[in-house]
Amino acid sequence: MALGAMHYCSLSGIRVPGDISVIGFDDMQHAAFANPSLTSVHLPLYEVGALACERLIERIRGKIERVTEVLPTHLVVRESTGMSRQD
Repeated sequence: MALGAMHYCSLSGIRVPGDISVIGFDDMQHAAFANPSLTSVHLPLYEVGALACERLIERIRGKIERVTEVLPTHLVVRESTGMSRQD
């Protein structure tokens, strides 16, 4: 979605990050190769998948209780964000 937003901005003459900052959420591999490169929140995708499989197996085996999982994330700052303008 963020890459699509950056593409739309480019077509519309909106400068990223000059006029607007864009941040993604999941830090896909190609985010680093966009122009400008996309700032993104990094998710530990392997761990997300592993936990999902574990919870699915538990569900299949009859464990029904709700669980809340918290995985570490971090911001990967690249070129699509900049300082806010003081108007």
